[in-house]
Amino acid sequence: NKWGVPIAVKFHTTETMKREWIPGWKTDLGRMKEEVRIAQSADGIIISTPACMQDLTYKLTDKGINDGIYVVPPGVDSGFFIQEIN
Repeated sequence: NKWGVPIAVKFHTTETMKREWIPGWKTDLGRMKEEVRIAQSADGIIISTPACMQDLTYKLTDKGINDGIYVVPPGVDSGFFIQEIN
């Protein structure tokens, strides 16, 4: 990339996932094309659930869990991020 630093991207739901999981979904082919381009060029990809892995691994990129796709579950670690009450 032009900045010379690793680039990571976070995918929530991809167009291909919506196409498969939502009956009658009107596919945005431009978005789908860009998701493939971004996934293939990213150094790391962050996903929320293992269910997203199949979509990314088989449809968007040849990266795998050991090749730059990381599962980071949604939510906040309340044991670490707590508000102190005075």
